[in-house]
Amino acid sequence: MTCANERYALDLCLIEDCVHGSAQAWAELVSRHELDVFYALRNAFRVHHVHATEDLLSELQAEIFFRLVRNDFRRLRKFDGRCSLKHWLKVVSSNFVIDYLRKKR
Repeated sequence: MTCANERYALDLCLIEDCVHGSAQAWAELVSRHELDVFYALRNAFRVHHVHATEDLLSELQAEIFFRLVRNDFRRLRKFDGRCSLKHWLKVVSSNFVIDYLRKKR
């Protein structure tokens, strides 16, 4: 198994533990990826030439993690391992910014 495949397998196991109610797994997921989400949000705003304060970024970061667990982890269950969890969360974050900016117009 390659390193990438091992990482994807670990991501899938971590998510499986999360959706089965492991608070420790959820804390690990958040700890491992909170900066990835924060920087993905910041970069998405920059791509759209919009300044976002750290407070706004932190608020949106919390909202993304909330949405992952909402409705019995519905969104988190959509992760299928075809890419890294890190990459998937970056895409989720970028799409979230697009939706956020669309609503602000």
